[in-house]
Amino acid sequence: MLNYIKAELYRCFNRLYFWVFTGCVAGLALLLNIILKINHVQGMGLTTLTRQTSAAISLPVFLVIILVDMITSEEHKNITLRNVVTFGMSRTKMILCKIISSIILMFIAAFIILIVCYGSGAALFGLGSDFPGTIQSDLLKMVIAIPLWIAAISFGTLLALLFTNNTAFAFIYAGAFVVIKSIIKLLAILVSDKFMKVRDLLITTQLDKVGSVTATSHDYVLAIVSGIVYTAIFITLSVVYFERKEVK
Repeated sequence: MLNYIKAELYRCFNRLYFWVFTGCVAGLALLLNIILKINHVQGMGLTTLTRQTSAAISLPVFLVIILVDMITSEEHKNITLRNVVTFGMSRTKMILCKIISSIILMFIAAFIILIVCYGSGAALFGLGSDFPGTIQSDLLKMVIAIPLWIAAISFGTLLALLFTNNTAFAFIYAGAFVVIKSIIKLLAILVSDKFMKVRDLLITTQLDKVGSVTATSHDYVLAIVSGIVYTAIFITLSVVYFERKEVK
């Protein structure tokens, strides 16, 4: 497994795809900080930036799709899955390796992006009058969000196995998080408010609660447990499907 993970990471690190993606997101964070500085936005500082990023912790759900595309979805386009299966590697191990590889890429990309965001923010605005303020609690929110981000990666991997077309996979993934949430909300209005309990368990809803300034310890625990449960379910479904799938 370790050799396969290394091979996956080596493949991604030696392509522009990963670095362009990470560089573009980091560049956007830097550009935003520069724009805020030019416009002399009051009250900016490192604590303000950490507060803003912790409030937007549902955004990575839509960014990890790029990582899943690199690790899993592109295998369909390049017709290379068959090579690994033919080589004799267990399909279950292959799924686990792909998810682990995507998670490692997520951490590396997040580290680079946050370093650029916070580093440029501290350089442009300073630490802020309320430093260290809520930095610890804001960073804690991001740590708590990790199981839910991993669940999103696991869900994306399942979809990448189900849909061989990269474009279809991407649209269905994004649509699942945007449309399903809206549909459940509509059902709660038209049918029964009990559907709101289902909506509260969705990955994006959990992330929104964790990022909220009113988040409680109960929200944190539920987010961690939900992330673990979702990950286990999506990995199991991926393994079951891939074991029966005819790889061409």
